[in-house]
Amino acid sequence: MKSIRPHHPRYTLMAAFLIPLLAFVLACGPGEEPTPTSVPAAAPTATSAPAAAPAAAATATSAPSTSAPVAAPTATSAPVPTDWRDDPKWAGAKRGGGVEQAQTQVAPFFDPQLLTLINRHYEGNGKLYLNLFINYEGRVVECELCSDKGWWYENSNKTLVFDLRPGIKFHSGSELTSADVAYSIRMIMGEIDGIVSQRAGFLNKYVESVETPSDYTMKIHLFQPAPIVPKLLSVSPAAIYQDGTTRADLKIAPAGAGAFIVDEITPGSSWKLVRNPNYFKEGQPYLDWWNHLQIPDKNSITAAFLTHKIPWAAIPGKAFESQLVKLEDSGDIQRIVELGGCGQWFVGYNTSAPPFNDVKVRQGVNLIFDRTLIGAVHGAGNILPPVPSVMFEHPGQPYATPLDEIWDTIPGWGTGANKVKEIEEGKKLLADAGYPSGFEVELMATAPLSASMAAEEMQAQLNAAGLKVTIDPHPSNIYVQKLTNLDYKMNTYGNCTVLREPDDYAAYFVTGGSRNLRAFSNAEVDRLFVEMSAEVDPVRARELFFEIQHIIVYEQIPWSTLMSTDGLYWAWNNFHGWGVGIAIGVSSGMHRGDRLWVD
Repeated sequence: MKSIRPHHPRYTLMAAFLIPLLAFVLACGPGEEPTPTSVPAAAPTATSAPAAAPAAAATATSAPSTSAPVAAPTATSAPVPTDWRDDPKWAGAKRGGGVEQAQTQVAPFFDPQLLTLINRHYEGNGKLYLNLFINYEGRVVECELCSDKGWWYENSNKTLVFDLRPGIKFHSGSELTSADVAYSIRMIMGEIDGIVSQRAGFLNKYVESVETPSDYTMKIHLFQPAPIVPKLLSVSPAAIYQDGTTRADLKIAPAGAGAFIVDEITPGSSWKLVRNPNYFKEGQPYLDWWNHLQIPDKNSITAAFLTHKIPWAAIPGKAFESQLVKLEDSGDIQRIVELGGCGQWFVGYNTSAPPFNDVKVRQGVNLIFDRTLIGAVHGAGNILPPVPSVMFEHPGQPYATPLDEIWDTIPGWGTGANKVKEIEEGKKLLADAGYPSGFEVELMATAPLSASMAAEEMQAQLNAAGLKVTIDPHPSNIYVQKLTNLDYKMNTYGNCTVLREPDDYAAYFVTGGSRNLRAFSNAEVDRLFVEMSAEVDPVRARELFFEIQHIIVYEQIPWSTLMSTDGLYWAWNNFHGWGVGIAIGVSSGMHRGDRLWVD
């Protein structure tokens, strides 16, 4: 038996912080709390916790629901997913042909665990690799590497046990075994080379150790029950590499076992991929080839789509709405809406330095912003209208706040006469904080300025209320560095999340969270996130989430949430098998490309 246990000083830091905090939060079992480089576990969504079943070896998707904070039956499982081939979507699926796909950038190397800035980089890499779990559509995940016995929980849902399928081959010809999967999980968490995957690396807040009793048996031991783990292991950045692969290796060649293999790479121009003849999924992939083209100009991508040279594209712009709607009405193309789009648009505050270290200042500025006008700027030129976004959630998403509990209810979301009143209240708060005549401040933004950031609209609103705001634009690389170094006072930005549920959101608000670039720290928020992470009852987890949200958007205001837009994609109707997973940007199923076909 081989046991792989991580050794890292973060565990000492977690213990020092957690012992007093968890004494009254968790009924049983170990827990963890964020350090400055990672985030804590968080609660499952209402759809991620099926009822407990007798002990069995079957495919599962999450921990069972129970009213206790942590305790759960030993060895549980969930029903085996229905066969996807029974879905009419794949009726008539046929082999052959290929497609060209346009991207503003093709990936610079073959390391999806490390790629962070551009979601489109996963589209090519996702076809070269496999995951332990895969997410084709909705929030459903299934074990991609399991045998017919599947996987199950043991040890009160703190151990995930996998029976892996023998005979899966890497492109190199070597067989994929539990050692490769365990190595990849450790690499994601930073245990191999100290580099934590920014998109999937917070797995290290859930996983205590990985054990490989045999080549086809693997156990993942958790600090506490965490239904989020299968979902996190299903995103494209959680790719499985061949044991021993280094980051340097992945700058030269891929080390995967995916549906396609590299045929020809032209750096900065195109990736030509061809069908993997040894792919382990029978009859798949359907397509013989993919050609990923780098086309930086979005208008050129739109032209390529409208002339049927590429099968799908993200085209939200109103300039092309009439052409797109005409094609849609004729049945030639379909629109695919991704609820929530990329993530959250907001104005953030550096809470570690004046004037925004004063909560009254943050509250006052938050009240001045007119979301209806900012939304008009956000939505200008887009086909889909802007929608309110509170703590990353848009209407229709699992943790969304109803519209009638946002407008004229949450501070800063007033309309009409209520907005006028809020602006006056905001000025009074600033005066109470010692700024009766306002203050001078720079609003940091990315350069060149874009309408989606609405920086100029925000500047105008704050200046009209007596502040003296100038816009401080920077190229994205410098912008991110200044943000990371807290070298700013106030910024406007949009953040994309990985799984779009509270497990992601913790990173932005817990003390020392990996994406907490506002130096925000609140003991009650920290405590509630930890309690929520241990709560397997989805109803109670939801209640805890809204307690956290209330502190963030009503009281502490480390940021001002704004209007956002959903994602909009278009696909020709001869391009079949399309599905929207947890997030198009990182969903392994869409990137895998093994169920897509053309006629």
